[in-house]
Amino acid sequence: MKSIRTSITRIKIDSANKISSNHFRAFMLKQYADSALAKLSENSKDRKIYSSLLQYKIINDAPFIFAMEDGVDALKEILPELSELYLGHKKYKVIEIIEKDLETEVGVTAKRNKYEFETPWLALNEEDYAKFKYLYTQERYSALSKMIIRNILGFARSFDIEIASRIRVKHELNEIQSFKLGTSTSGFVGKFEINFHIPEHLGIGNLSDRGFGSITPKR
Repeated sequence: MKSIRTSITRIKIDSANKISSNHFRAFMLKQYADSALAKLSENSKDRKIYSSLLQYKIINDAPFIFAMEDGVDALKEILPELSELYLGHKKYKVIEIIEKDLETEVGVTAKRNKYEFETPWLALNEEDYAKFKYLYTQERYSALSKMIIRNILGFARSFDIEIASRIRVKHELNEIQSFKLGTSTSGFVGKFEINFHIPEHLGIGNLSDRGFGSITPKR
């Protein structure tokens, strides 16, 4: 197990309209283009970070940012300046910003922990999905299990988390409508159990920096 810094920031705005996590991320990167926040958001692959340090989400219709390690500091630098959001050609006033800082233990555990996806998990790129759709039911189950493990191992590599024993997964996932967002053609929702402790609201899979694949403990 290893402790990493995380923060959860919820931004209350004066709107009941549906808003897009993609618009939210685009605004933040444009508004703070010269900041550490933008550099970390744009250069995560160059830094061999397999799980973005800053993830922009919409949860319960509210803009939401999940940050880890250096991303926590970068976010704190710009939050005092954040008074308005421009999303999809509309301006919204920021009413309140609620921050929660945590030291989160992550890594392999002796027992399985229960989680669910609070936003669709985009597990497969187009090439993977072309193969997946022709698999039998049990083969699909196995393929998704392996993909969850692959995503978690990528996250672990990002923070040099030692994997001392085999990761095992059980899941109940359902495929939902297709997505056409450049890197994925199918989304999944549902719950899973894994012998790994995952930070609450961590996003995994394709477009996790835009809010997809966000995980929360199963209540």
